[in-house]
Amino acid sequence: WDFGDGNYSTTTSGFTSYYYSKPGNYLVTMTVENTEGGIDSATVMIFVNGPPTISLAMPESVKVGEDAVLDASGSTDVESGVLTWTWEFFIDSIKDGDAVISYNDDMSIAILSTTSSGSINGSVTLVDDKGSSSTKEFTLNVLTRNWRLTWELRTIPSIEYSGQLSPGEEWNETNVPGEGGIIYSVNATLTLNQEDGNPLGDENFTLELYVPVGGWSADSKATRPLQNLQLEAKAYIERSDLNSVSTTPVETTSDSAQEIIDSVLPDNSFGHGDWKWSVVYDSLNGDWLIDTPLSSFYNNQWSLEMTFVVYYPVLVELD
Repeated sequence: WDFGDGNYSTTTSGFTSYYYSKPGNYLVTMTVENTEGGIDSATVMIFVNGPPTISLAMPESVKVGEDAVLDASGSTDVESGVLTWTWEFFIDSIKDGDAVISYNDDMSIAILSTTSSGSINGSVTLVDDKGSSSTKEFTLNVLTRNWRLTWELRTIPSIEYSGQLSPGEEWNETNVPGEGGIIYSVNATLTLNQEDGNPLGDENFTLELYVPVGGWSADSKATRPLQNLQLEAKAYIERSDLNSVSTTPVETTSDSAQEIIDSVLPDNSFGHGDWKWSVVYDSLNGDWLIDTPLSSFYNNQWSLEMTFVVYYPVLVELD
């Protein structure tokens, strides 16, 4: 057997196998001789298809949340054939040991999004139009992020309500103040305006509050000094130091800022969740010093202003 590349082989059977180390066209000649000295030969041209050569450019690591660009566009084929790419990524997205395989076919560049830290193993397989293939494996390290956590006290924009009540009526509202933070203080002021009513009737308004988390309730009757009936009657609910947080900066690691925020905003912080407010026009007193028609007590205007001071987490990403 003359394999056309300078190598030969002799066998006693009519078949053989041979591995070519380089691609190309080879003229193979087989010569057969019998014991009587008879000789014959045959020649055939063999094409040896070379596998594609993969050139992969990619980062060794990215931070979680960043996209990794894997570029195999520099790959070549010795015969200049048409190439097809197949990407495989083994991503254990919930970190339970079961790999989820995702594919990105027939593209020389793959963009891999990252959502959690760890290692992502994968491979790219390149196949030419004559069926020869090459595979290259890779590992992408996804790094977690470093953060510095501090707290900042902020006064959030005032919350305002207003309305009109008659004797025996009440107004109710529920709000959720300080979302995204931890409440430090509250200052609520109910103000009555009776320009068209009895100057004494406003003393029967009550501001009420109930906060389920912590079981805090408070109420305050609207009053004004009797020596100055020109002043508007007001009721107040105030409280500070509802919660406290450490003022010392903390450095920590996490795949996302939201994970840290969720961990430092406990659902059981005092005042978390619903605040239930009521403005009540109580029944009229029977011991007024001044005899006043009942109609003058109707349609009392009121306004309620709430101001909250809240601790908010401040995260700065470190290099």
